Amino acid sequence: MRERILVVAIGTALLVGGCGGGAETADSEVATLQSVPATGTTPAAEERPLVRPDASTEEYRALQSVWFACLEQHGMTLQGDPQTAQKPAPPEEYPEATAACAAKEPESWMMRDERLNPEYPDLMRAVVACLKEKGYDVSFEAEPRAKVKYGSTEDLLRADNDSIACTDRIFAERAKVYARN
Repeated sequence: MRERILVVAIGTALLVGGCGGGAETADSEVATLQSVPATGTTPAAEERPLVRPDASTEEYRALQSVWFACLEQHGMTLQGDPQTAQKPAPPEEYPEATAACAAKEPESWMMRDERLNPEYPDLMRAVVACLKEKGYDVSFEAEPRAKVKYGSTEDLLRADNDSIACTDRIFAERAKVYARN
């Protein structure tokens, strides 16, 4: 259970925007199939290792270790404790290593769904509606990527568990696509 929460938290963190501005239309909260198709690439050509919704912490770290090893082989210095929370240096500091190892960087199932599922923006609109029902000042932001936009830092911090709950409920069917069979 703890591992599932970690993976959900990682996925949520990747999908939740901050308080930055962005374009929004008057009807952007309506959850209809109004989104433009995902501007994806050919799936077979660029598939990165997938972090499944049911991945354990150990599985996630194993995927990361392959990516980290590649980055180090290409001259990047990793930051943090190798046993707990290591992370790569800023990509702009090591553009060659970043490019050489891009195909080995783990991709969360939600990032993949965002890239490949044309209905992803509509699902994010539904997450926004769910959070609004719970009393948060949120809106849908479409560009540069579909995400929840919080009206204040306070709402962003307060919404943590509710954001996870709304995302889990709205994306439950999509998570099944990426889970182990």
